[in-house]
Amino acid sequence: MKTMWKQMRQSLRFRLLIFTLIISVAFLSVTILIMSYMSVSSMMENMEGTVRTSAETIRNELEQRLKDADNILKHLQLDDTMMSYAEEADRHDVEENYFLQHRQAGNYYSEFCLEMMLADDYVCSMKYIDKSFDNIAYFYPFGGRRFTSMKELEDNGALTELFEDVRFVDYLAPHRDFWDPDTQVFSVARMMRDPYHVYGVLLYDYDVSELERILGGYSEELHASIQILDEKNILYSSGDESVKKRVAGILAGSEKEGVALSGTDLISGYVVSDLTGWTVVFTCRTDQYQQARMRMIRTVILLYVIMFAALSAVLYVITGRLTDPIQRLTKQIDAQDPSDLTLAPIRSRSREVTVLSDTIRQYLQRIDLQNKKIEEANQRAVGEHYKTLEAQLNPHFLYNTLTVIAMEGLESDNMDVFEMCNRLSKLLRYSLSYSGQAVPLRSEIENVQDYLFIMEKRFENRLEVTWETEEAIGEIPVPKLMLQPLVENCFQHAFGKELPEDEDSRWRIRICTRADGERWFVEVSNNGEPFPEEKIRSIMEEHSRPEEELLARSGDEPQGYGLHNTVRRLHIYYSGKEYVEIKNKDGWTYVCIGGPR
Repeated sequence: MKTMWKQMRQSLRFRLLIFTLIISVAFLSVTILIMSYMSVSSMMENMEGTVRTSAETIRNELEQRLKDADNILKHLQLDDTMMSYAEEADRHDVEENYFLQHRQAGNYYSEFCLEMMLADDYVCSMKYIDKSFDNIAYFYPFGGRRFTSMKELEDNGALTELFEDVRFVDYLAPHRDFWDPDTQVFSVARMMRDPYHVYGVLLYDYDVSELERILGGYSEELHASIQILDEKNILYSSGDESVKKRVAGILAGSEKEGVALSGTDLISGYVVSDLTGWTVVFTCRTDQYQQARMRMIRTVILLYVIMFAALSAVLYVITGRLTDPIQRLTKQIDAQDPSDLTLAPIRSRSREVTVLSDTIRQYLQRIDLQNKKIEEANQRAVGEHYKTLEAQLNPHFLYNTLTVIAMEGLESDNMDVFEMCNRLSKLLRYSLSYSGQAVPLRSEIENVQDYLFIMEKRFENRLEVTWETEEAIGEIPVPKLMLQPLVENCFQHAFGKELPEDEDSRWRIRICTRADGERWFVEVSNNGEPFPEEKIRSIMEEHSRPEEELLARSGDEPQGYGLHNTVRRLHIYYSGKEYVEIKNKDGWTYVCIGGPR
């Protein structure tokens, strides 16, 4: 009996059962104690977060509405036709309204406003008033085009102050509508101006009643009161009057943004809009949170009691189902042959054990694939080196010969011969040198510059090369000789055998490098014959192949450093994370490659 008890205590099943029960009881006890001790402060933090977030949400929605209106005014301000009408109205000396006399200008303004305001589901209007008080307005969705008295506008002090404001854009608190004094609106005002002259002001007005649509939903849903204030006045208020009167007391002496309490029954979150300078205050009562806190505590206690009972009932069965497949998995891993990483699947009623087994099998497959990639890379490196050795037909003799030719050109004042020999020598050294590692992108660019220098000398003014490179990405490591094949394709496939007849039809090559936060890109484009679509499909299919299939097809690759070879080398080098794009557009062929930085 004592031996059986000892064996049971040493078993994984027993230990797991006891450990889980101890953790469950400890967690339940500590959780209940913490909830009892921290319930008041946690609920208060929740209330503070709710009112603060609600105030920020209301501010953001109001700011977005005003920004949308400002963007519409920007479109109108930047419209060349509207600017020409504004300039003409500014030179208009007749006392009658310019837009009332010039139907074409009025029609253009109305059509522009209607097109811009169709997406706006609020009652709004767009108005233009120049400094001579020529005016026109468009009311949406009702009212259409309207004009008002130039004399009344001239006598309006608020409008005069607006003209004296030199800011490009301003946000106006609720005020009397310049067209209808009985209507209250809040507005976005943008000056119609060029760098040297102010012609008038553009207004985008919203009826104050539309604030109920923006803010009413929050007020009704959360049983809250919402106020919008500037430095002196309450611009808008919803909720009962008693809450409105206590807002000033809540905010007195408070910070610019934050949360404030008024007694034990009110809490307010307030934020200031950087766009308008208005303060948005969201106020609600705390009694509903106190009730919710008590309900939450009772619910959590009941839930944890049920969970503990359920855990105690099924834990013994679950531990038994866990231990057997884990033991079988452990034995199979211990007996695994390093040369054969194939692991037989372990099936269990426990999903966790099945997932563990599948995950181990996937990692073993990745290790096997990585080993194959390393072996493939080594084989390719040896093959490349062998090809390089075959190509090195006494390179020192070739370099010395080029040096002699270059010096002869220098002595005879033929700098073209001297420079071409130097560039060709550098090109051959770079191509024939063997390196099992990557090279900086800068070296690839310099190699292609040497190549294109020779081609420019060969074709004289029939070839034009444009470079747009970023020096900041010059040290990014890339596979060697991955850029030169893209340029060679321009001469081998894109440009015909016939030379261009004049400068207008000359060959053009453009090479651009750029990078974003995650990738580098090199794009080579030319104005030659378009890339065959079937060839594009073939290369992109090669680019999209899985690594396993690409490794299996490694013996089928074409000889040399063709485009197929470049795509395949990038695919293997970056483990499928490379970027390849080939397209024909507007008489140009674009080949863009890239990879992680």
